[in-house]
Amino acid sequence: MPAASRFGRKSQIGFVLLAALAIESVNFFLGSPAVDPGPQETQWYTNLLALQWVALHAVGIFMTDWVDRMGFPRLAVPALFLGGYATTVVVLVALVFIVQRVVRWIGRPERRRRRRSGPAL
Repeated sequence: MPAASRFGRKSQIGFVLLAALAIESVNFFLGSPAVDPGPQETQWYTNLLALQWVALHAVGIFMTDWVDRMGFPRLAVPALFLGGYATTVVVLVALVFIVQRVVRWIGRPERRRRRRSGPAL
């Protein structure tokens, strides 16, 4: 693997880790667990947000339950944060991978046209 592509991968991983930390920090300090969105008459997007929060933080919720059963209730909040962070990293890695594939797929027809035309004389 060329050195340039290795540096690119390292910088992408660093970007993903920092972005996930920023996203999860904002989510942790400004947002609250939306497990109970309120009365039945709530808007559909509030219910969707609650479902999304539970889906993305399921690892942290299970870790919180496990930490409580082990007798360490003080570790419940860090477990929830770390579980959400891990899931956010996985989602961002998947998004970066998908975006790279789409960009490569979009750029291919242009490369084919250049190869067919041959070198300019």
